[in-house]
Amino acid sequence: MRHANRTRRARTAGFTLLELMVVIFLIGLIAAISFPQFAPVIAFSGLEREANHLAGYGRSAYARALFKRERHVVRIDLDNQEYYTVHWVIPETEEDALDPEAAGDEDQWSRLMTMQRGGLSSSDLGKLLRGEGTESVRSLSDLDGEFDPELADQQMADRFDNFVRRATEERAKNVVHEEGFLDEVDIFDDEDEFDLDEVEPVEEVVEEPTLEPVRLEDAWIESVYIDEVEHRSGVVEVEITPLGYLTETVFLVVNDDGDEYTVIWDPLTGESESHEGRPDW
Repeated sequence: MRHANRTRRARTAGFTLLELMVVIFLIGLIAAISFPQFAPVIAFSGLEREANHLAGYGRSAYARALFKRERHVVRIDLDNQEYYTVHWVIPETEEDALDPEAAGDEDQWSRLMTMQRGGLSSSDLGKLLRGEGTESVRSLSDLDGEFDPELADQQMADRFDNFVRRATEERAKNVVHEEGFLDEVDIFDDEDEFDLDEVEPVEEVVEEPTLEPVRLEDAWIESVYIDEVEHRSGVVEVEITPLGYLTETVFLVVNDDGDEYTVIWDPLTGESESHEGRPDW
């Protein structure tokens, strides 16, 4: 009797191999029937994700150019289906690397980028840099502390002063002067002489979280239109000055199923948007 009870409990405690095989078969059958219905949705969401990321990338590049007051260039490599941003910097010296004000500059930029990722629009960005407050800006400021436009301006001024000082010092070492009594004083050693080229800005790829180089995976950029002139191959450059975009840039993003998305970087508003379909013209 006890043996029969143990056998009955063992049978009700789990599933038989046959039952498991039936369940697995049913799951596979349902997946095979439903996957063709969901496959277009999955593919389309990948296309939409790439298009939205490209639009957000344009907003980030625009915001950085305005805040840093630097010329930026977004390069779109249509052959390798990747895009990235470059800017030009003066090579940093050890003295500059230890400058605490430089770290402060990055801190203000980090705060601005946190707010931008939180939904800061280009119009709110302009108000923020001008010191004007809005409800949306105040709510976004809570994400990473208050953004101080006066402090940001001071940090930019200090950075520019450091650049001018370095450039002046380097050029002073290259001044050709007539022989005189100062020639007897060894002001600069031979190894301290610099060529003017050493203070020329050098190109640098921006690799901040919102502007890291991107390689498209779920879709590709078929065409880039600069002022309605189409480009389908090679490297296309989009210039952004401290005043904003120089030209309107339109991207046509497609996937294997022939679905299409349009992304627009607008020079008038500084906004970037994406929508389904081809460009309207």
